[in-house]
Amino acid sequence: MNTTAASATTTQLKTWTVQDYYRMSKAGVLKPDERTELIDGKIFLMAAKNPPHSAITKTAADYLRNLLREKADVRIQEPVHLGDRSEPEPDIALVRIEPRNYIERHPIPSEIFLIIEVADTTLNFDRKVKAAIYARSGIADYWIVDVNGERVFVFRRPDSEKYLEKTVFEKNGVLNPLAFPETAIDFCWFFP
Repeated sequence: MNTTAASATTTQLKTWTVQDYYRMSKAGVLKPDERTELIDGKIFLMAAKNPPHSAITKTAADYLRNLLREKADVRIQEPVHLGDRSEPEPDIALVRIEPRNYIERHPIPSEIFLIIEVADTTLNFDRKVKAAIYARSGIADYWIVDVNGERVFVFRRPDSEKYLEKTVFEKNGVLNPLAFPETAIDFCWFFP
């Protein structure tokens, strides 16, 4: 047996660019009713939105819109562009107000103030995979609302693949976003 030939054959994962992702969607490879997101060149099917997930996402977004009116645009489950191979759709993104509503592109890291994921079935994915891509992209403030534990994980100080600062707040906690230090966010308003 020729061991050299056998060891030369390897299986490699094909990764996709944002442009590939758009072309697949336009060609119908990705169906309109399939909720997907591109992370590190891989296409992930998004978890179904259970009623508690939807309720908390809406409640938190409404609260943040009222609190940060004229300071930030609050986007719900819309893409953010984190490079050529990643366009996740966070549950909530606080981004710079853009008069043209990002008509030609999605917000990029320098325009993102805060990303919030709401997790009922995806807590480990959000803490590992999503935290790594957000840290690598330099997102300074990343929060995960844990639906089942009624708490909020706060990640700050991104350093390549991870966050150096991780704190857990109970649902009665209060925190000021890094981008808006004068504004106190009361987490009890996230949980209906």
